[in-house]
Amino acid sequence: MPRRSPTHILVLVPLWFAGIMMVPAVHGFTVGTSSEGRAFLYAAILSLFGFGFARVAQSSSPIRPTSQRNMLITLLVLFLLLPIILAVPYHDALKTTSFLNAYLDMVSALTTTGLQVLDPDRLSETLHLWRALVAWVGGFLLWVLAWSVFMPLNLGGYEHLSRGNMTVWGGDHGSTRQQTLASVRFSSEAGRLLPAYAGLTLLVFIFLLSNGTSPLEAAVFAMGVLSTSGIQIAPAGTPLTVGPLMEATFAVFFIFSVSRVVVNAAAGAPSLKNLRNDQELRMAAFLVLSITLAIFFKHYIGATTVDQDESLRQALLVLWGGFFTTVSFLVTAGYISEGWAAAQVWSGLNGSSLVLLGLALVGGGIATTAGGIKLLRLALLLGHTRSEMQKLISPSQITRNDAEEIRATMMAWVFFMMFAVSLAVVLLLLAFSGVNFENGIVLTVATLSNTGPLTAVAAMEPIDFVSLGDLSKYVLCIAMVVGRLETLVFVALLNPELWRSG
Repeated sequence: MPRRSPTHILVLVPLWFAGIMMVPAVHGFTVGTSSEGRAFLYAAILSLFGFGFARVAQSSSPIRPTSQRNMLITLLVLFLLLPIILAVPYHDALKTTSFLNAYLDMVSALTTTGLQVLDPDRLSETLHLWRALVAWVGGFLLWVLAWSVFMPLNLGGYEHLSRGNMTVWGGDHGSTRQQTLASVRFSSEAGRLLPAYAGLTLLVFIFLLSNGTSPLEAAVFAMGVLSTSGIQIAPAGTPLTVGPLMEATFAVFFIFSVSRVVVNAAAGAPSLKNLRNDQELRMAAFLVLSITLAIFFKHYIGATTVDQDESLRQALLVLWGGFFTTVSFLVTAGYISEGWAAAQVWSGLNGSSLVLLGLALVGGGIATTAGGIKLLRLALLLGHTRSEMQKLISPSQITRNDAEEIRATMMAWVFFMMFAVSLAVVLLLLAFSGVNFENGIVLTVATLSNTGPLTAVAAMEPIDFVSLGDLSKYVLCIAMVVGRLETLVFVALLNPELWRSG
């Protein structure tokens, strides 16, 4: 008797969100906004019935191999069409904005970008909770996709770690068993990673509650930290008010967005023994420490020039503010520390928004919720640069040519160039749609690096997303999906061999 097909990702993930819709539905009825509760309840019932019947219909067919081409197309369809379903109850509950604005907001949440499309004062507590939930599940989806899809396909950063087993770049597309495994592993990886992801979120939530934070704000922050979406109830770019102790707690949990080794260890794999040699952690430590010290001395010199308070307490607050904000933007979360705002008052200097743009572009670790170019690629490029400089100094030295190292560096350079091309294309499209140059740069970096709070921190003037043209909003949606799935996925889809073998 043939085995039943596993639930397809285009059915399983919407079923996840259909179940999650019950949370804002219950919350809406509990706090007295019954109209919002009904919007989410009806959407949940319709989604459960619709995708439930799809699951029943699919279960009657035997298992078929899942080609790499079909898997990549599935991911594109998922990130572009799923937000339509998520936007239906959001738009119905809000009633005061267009469906395109609701769709843009849901794409932003699902890709963990965290753009604040609508003024937070326009959103009720239920809608704030829904945005945070979508981003939180979107972050979990990224964990699962990294280990079940991108790793077998050698994408998402794994192309630098492969040893020639299975790749979309060559002619060998792997056996039928390997191709099927990329689809079948999705459910098993979800079961393996969910306890760790949910448990870590619960820990942050408990810490915030014990600090006196309101339950709703604690839940939104906890989900925002683990998903690195940077979503909060207050306006984007507003300094946190949870205190240095809670900021330190956030910084500790940001490590899961820096290193894939830590993520895998949290899910039960004994991989922490290699933590000391983890290139991503070492690169992150170097960037954070050097930039933090540079920002601190900039503000310290400014404070001494204008005869401001030079007490140790004030200096430590400014130092901590620089450290936390640097870490936050490196992992593309985008939270601002109280100390960051205090530093500007202390010295009278601006907040180094250009540095934050650069940090967001670098991004966090592969197989994490962070966006950007990723630390591993930067480490490979810097390592290759150092090696070439040594050859210039000592041309006669004997060097060992490692084919795998050369290949990994080449792939990092290819990605870097493709990312630069993506930046130029998105910027040109935004300019064509009527966005001015300064805002265009900020929007381009924010969407391709999936760091939405940049639009409130780095823009010279506030960006009103509602007043943007429809073309600009479509460009932003596509840019966020491209930034989340990475440009190499789209390059892989252009490989003719994928289509011949698919």
